Amino acid sequence: MKIDIYIYGEENTPSSRLRWINFLEDFVGDKIEVEILKIKDYFNKRFFLRKEINQADIIIIQKYVVPNLVLKKIKRKCKLLIFDVDDLIWKKHPNSKTSRLKDTLYDAIINHIFFNSLKVYEKVIVSNNYLKNELRLYNDNISVIPTSPSDKEINSIVKERFKGKFIVGWTGTKSNFIYLRSIEEYIVKFLNEKENAYLLIISDGKYLTENKNANKKIINIKWDIRTEASYIKEFDIGIMPLIKDDWSKGKAAFKLIYYMKYSIATIATNWGYQTEFIESNQNGILVDNNEEWYTELNNLYANQDFKRKISINGSETYEKQFSKEIIYEMIKDALLFE
Repeated sequence: MKIDIYIYGEENTPSSRLRWINFLEDFVGDKIEVEILKIKDYFNKRFFLRKEINQADIIIIQKYVVPNLVLKKIKRKCKLLIFDVDDLIWKKHPNSKTSRLKDTLYDAIINHIFFNSLKVYEKVIVSNNYLKNELRLYNDNISVIPTSPSDKEINSIVKERFKGKFIVGWTGTKSNFIYLRSIEEYIVKFLNEKENAYLLIISDGKYLTENKNANKKIINIKWDIRTEASYIKEFDIGIMPLIKDDWSKGKAAFKLIYYMKYSIATIATNWGYQTEFIESNQNGILVDNNEEWYTELNNLYANQDFKRKISINGSETYEKQFSKEIIYEMIKDALLFE
């Protein structure tokens, strides 16, 4: 069997790496030939082909909107055509600086092309049930496959930097700093009140607040695939604040799952995909408003036994629902392997 996967971005782009590239060895173990191809090499900016698509048993297109005319041509090259998406690509990111008029025109055009294109695919793969419910009107063959923290672990020693520190941690791109900003007042209050509390940010950007005292206790680490896991292991608490909007409902809760993989106690906004697998105060903590962030940070800081319980139960949830082995089985089921 031959599978061609057209990834959105580069090999190191999170959605491409975590959802497909990291499973290449598993495919090889099952004697499945898989080729990773970049969408930008095959499609121009007007969504049309710049070079011929190869023949394959299964073709997977990730996150890229392809017009029906082109899709029908691609469909003749394979037995099964699949679309993979892990966020609300048909809506604008809340941090977008595009003008309102441009937003309206963009949404109207892209949505029309996108929703019509879904009818051409034999199958759609999404990362959560909200996306499935949003798209089932256009395609009723949809599989939900969560995004697993499937990177190979690379051991790198960072422990000596955080001895004696209580680390509240967050990992993500700088475009998502808006979520940290939404609870910044309460993080600052917590940092300023707890002498040994620090905020560790792993990102492609530098996060600072307007509070100079709090900034002295913010540690910014440039994201690197070789060291990210080692830094996450140093977290005492992993946080995932969200803004309660539709965009956030479409998010895959990846960072929360990542924290749980390494037995990190988690706090997250009570919104979106995490509400499906977090039982608050058992395997994680869900908060409904900004003031609760301060309360729950203090609870975990003061109660080590409670933090340990959350950590252990969270790790068990990861092993039962989101481990790489489980996700690979879900991928095989979705691709109709026997």
